[in-house]
Amino acid sequence: MSKILDELDNDIKFFDSEDQRIINRLESFKRFVSNIPQEVNSLSDEFRLKTGLRKEDYPFIFLCAGLQAMRQYFLTDFKTRLSNKDAAENVKGKTKESSARGQRKYYQSIPRIRLNPVPFDASWGSNDLNAGIGGNNHRFKCLGHDPILGYFFGTLNIMTGTLTALEGICKTQNYKDFGIENYFVKTEVLNYMKGDKEILQFQDKLVEKAGPMSEIVDAVYQRIKNDPEEGLMALGIALRKEYLHLKSDKRSTQSLPIPAVSLISPEFAKGLSDVGIDFENLETIGKQAMCSYLINIIIHFLYYLIHKSTDGYRDEHKIRLQSILNVGNAISTISNLAYCLIGSMFT
Repeated sequence: MSKILDELDNDIKFFDSEDQRIINRLESFKRFVSNIPQEVNSLSDEFRLKTGLRKEDYPFIFLCAGLQAMRQYFLTDFKTRLSNKDAAENVKGKTKESSARGQRKYYQSIPRIRLNPVPFDASWGSNDLNAGIGGNNHRFKCLGHDPILGYFFGTLNIMTGTLTALEGICKTQNYKDFGIENYFVKTEVLNYMKGDKEILQFQDKLVEKAGPMSEIVDAVYQRIKNDPEEGLMALGIALRKEYLHLKSDKRSTQSLPIPAVSLISPEFAKGLSDVGIDFENLETIGKQAMCSYLINIIIHFLYYLIHKSTDGYRDEHKIRLQSILNVGNAISTISNLAYCLIGSMFT
């Protein structure tokens, strides 16, 4: 019996000691948890001390803000949009174009390429062919007006006296040719009275459907193959004419569509243009974004050089640099908003 009692006493002592160890661990954990706020505050203070902006960082902030403000002022196009006529004269000068197209299909001589307007500006005759091209939508339906694709389609149209229009994927569900249709453009005489005078005007007109795009490409290819000197010269002149036409249209009131959006839907491209999302504004935004990025790189490089040669470039410098760029960009944005606000009050 006494042996059993001794064993029970030993067990009780063992469990008492284990309980005490558990209690001690809990007390230790409690102290650790209670000290967490102080430790976090201490670490936060140390982090702010190392990564917070210092006196030597302020010149970089003002340099960044100044360069960004200059970028916003000088690269943002404050000029008003021009009418189609004024935009054309601004790029092409007083050069007059008049429709005088040859009768040979898929061929326009070099003098006629120079003299004629671009064929993808034509809309007369569209109703007869159900082409759906008009003055308000021809820049979105005719691929010659695409700021990128136009250098292919528009140049070929100029050389062959054709117009390439499309319906877009959304309407046709055709992912192979996007609903593309080609039309021959010929010169027609428009006869009308203006007061007591009879006016004869030579104007481009869509007269009939042309073959597929492969026929147009083959006609240009054969022209260059048969007479490389004349063909390449015609190609160069047509390409320059396309460039000048896109350049003049870009600054006009309607500008040009966002590249390739018309392949999805000409109507969608026009809707974007109506709310100011066009190629002219896209180009301005692109310039702004690129120059803003370059300015940030310049500030980063200068900051790196200075600290690399003095106290070393460490992780805290990277964080301070990001703060410099954020503050500098914010200051330039606020200054630009103030400039626009004040300017609008006096205009």
